[in-house]
Amino acid sequence: MKLVVTDTNVFIDMMDVGVLVALFGLGLEMHTTAFVVNELASDQQAQLWPYISTGRLKVVHFDPAEIKPHYMKAGHNAAAVQRSAAAE
Repeated sequence: MKLVVTDTNVFIDMMDVGVLVALFGLGLEMHTTAFVVNELASDQQAQLWPYISTGRLKVVHFDPAEIKPHYMKAGHNAAAVQRSAAAE
């Protein structure tokens, strides 16, 4: 079974209540995006690094040109897309 985390708050909440290890212990194929990871503070990213480095959390990187049209349709600010891409 796959679990795709598309909201940074999922990781933040799991860290805050101390169940991040349990989450990764479920044996799910876990995926997220670089945008989600980049929204985390550096100490929070450090908590995910063991899972990213071992492939237990797969991080997908999108080119800003790929997602910009989708963000614009949803009413998001194009400048925010560029800033997030620059952080990668």
